[in-house]
Amino acid sequence: MSDPTKVPEKLFEEFPPVPTEAWLAEIQKDLKGADFEKRLVWKSPERIRVKPFYRREDVSALRPLWASLPGEEPFSRGAERGGLGWTIRQDVCAQDPKEANRQAKDALMRGAEGVAFLTQPVAGGCAGVYLQTPSDLASAMDGIDPTAAPVDWEAGSLSDQVAVWFASEVERLGFDPAAVRGAVAYDPIADFALGARPFKGMDDFQHDLRAHLAAMRRLPQVKALEVHSGLILESGGTTVQELAFALAVGAEYLAAAEDPAQAASAIRVEVAIGPNFFFEVAKLRALRVLWDRMTAAFGVPEESRRASLHARTCLWNKTIFDPYVNLLRATTETLAAAIGGADSISVTPFDMPYESPSDFAQRLARNTQILAREEARFGKVQDPAGGSYYVEWLTEQLARQAWRLFQEIEAEGGCIKALEAGTIQKRVAEARAEKEDQVAQRRIVLVGTNNYPNLKETMLEQVAKPEPKPASLCPVPESPTFEPLRPYRAAEPFEEVRLGVERAVRDGAKRPLVYLLTIGNLAMRKARANFVLNLLGCAGFQIVEGPGATDVESGLKDALDAGADAVVLCSSDEEYATYGPQLAEAVSKATPRPMLVLAGYPQDLVETLRQAGFDEFVHVRANALDTLRRFQRRLCPAATTERG
Repeated sequence: MSDPTKVPEKLFEEFPPVPTEAWLAEIQKDLKGADFEKRLVWKSPERIRVKPFYRREDVSALRPLWASLPGEEPFSRGAERGGLGWTIRQDVCAQDPKEANRQAKDALMRGAEGVAFLTQPVAGGCAGVYLQTPSDLASAMDGIDPTAAPVDWEAGSLSDQVAVWFASEVERLGFDPAAVRGAVAYDPIADFALGARPFKGMDDFQHDLRAHLAAMRRLPQVKALEVHSGLILESGGTTVQELAFALAVGAEYLAAAEDPAQAASAIRVEVAIGPNFFFEVAKLRALRVLWDRMTAAFGVPEESRRASLHARTCLWNKTIFDPYVNLLRATTETLAAAIGGADSISVTPFDMPYESPSDFAQRLARNTQILAREEARFGKVQDPAGGSYYVEWLTEQLARQAWRLFQEIEAEGGCIKALEAGTIQKRVAEARAEKEDQVAQRRIVLVGTNNYPNLKETMLEQVAKPEPKPASLCPVPESPTFEPLRPYRAAEPFEEVRLGVERAVRDGAKRPLVYLLTIGNLAMRKARANFVLNLLGCAGFQIVEGPGATDVESGLKDALDAGADAVVLCSSDEEYATYGPQLAEAVSKATPRPMLVLAGYPQDLVETLRQAGFDEFVHVRANALDTLRRFQRRLCPAATTERG
């Protein structure tokens, strides 16, 4: 009988193998002398050097990872043999428990296979299901059979209380406790890391954890613990940091549990899926390998070492402006989660950054998964990424770096001590600062927010809503003694600028008008006008592009007639030496004098033009966010950044 794991050396005898050197020679020919490393090799935020192609020799040393079958250690290819597809979960966060119940039942009737009640505030207008009493929980799950579809409770620091209410409600309704499925996302370390729960010492931590696990034995198919590793990504951290955090939190729970094997079976890991597609695919595969290794160190038997993974499309890259682009972002992330082998997936509705998700947004979120699984048929193939040299290599790279970082955290005394010392937060903050800089300079593009804006779009009415009531009955936690992790959305600084302008216009201020005075070389003036439009349009300014002036005087007259608050000269570097001083002199005579801007940064002319009267130079190397803030202060001083 042939070995199913044996990969044939040649698929077609007719085609001779092509050595790597031949491929590299062909690439160098196409590059025409350009540097291979600079043009085609890139470094990820994890400092992983990614080549443009991978071959068998890149993974030959990794055979234990990629040669195993799904359901076999180290589980990189899947936790179960023959397990196809995933559970489609719908997250519900309507504040009123009865409305949350309506949405949950509607989702289950229309393709969702499980629901999760988010009872804590999420980004934007999503306040969370308001649970004050057991009857609120009963209202939320009225008519929902937790033996037919898993019911999850994402309750943050309320999880231990919600677990008691849920078990009591199951008993009251007469369901078989052994058949009830779902999860109670009890994760005190995540609460501690976010500053939502005070840490009262290891003895109390161990006592509370063991008590919770003991109480949840009444519902053996309900996951009693959850490791929210996704909060690292949502706080700006890297993929490696998220993996290491998952291991470190899991290790704390196993060490504190009376029975590590029982605790391991009760844990689910929730990961956030970000925009780096192949890294996210490899992240899930690496996490299963690492989880197997970590739990084995606690003596957990193999059947309990298979990581249970729930994937949630992240909020980090979702935006208020041009929100339908969020659908595209979530689709890519859903496919990454599916290909990576998540056991269940929930898709963030496109409008969650600014409101409690509408029925329309929830339907699209749900259908994204249905299309991926049933129409694209990703639910019919197990481990679609298996055999990809790149994915297999990347899985090993992420696993190796994450294990090293996990060992560093363990050397500090474990995850809790590292959080108390602030070392985890420091690493995440460094990664966050790098990402923030890339977003500010538009090296990370958020379509519709920091580039390619919809100039006619306004979002203030959707965002400016009354503050929701608190979604939690727990008291306000004591001020943390350390800097907590702070999830955020990358778009927020740009959104604050544009919403500030919208707010000023609402309150009676004039919307700043930026006039693009195009003149001279057709190709250059068009390119630079387009660049300025895609930059300054992100602030919500009105942008008017001139028809192409024949001379500076007529171009300036058109700008002033249009009511320009700023005039941007768009031409070629060679022509700026002539047009720049002419325009500066003409503008100096205008009353009121508009702001004078140059599109580009001709180094030999900058100082001359600045002395002539140019106020700003907008160019591709400038920090876009800083530029927009300066323009806002100059052109729209009434703008404010606070919401409301």
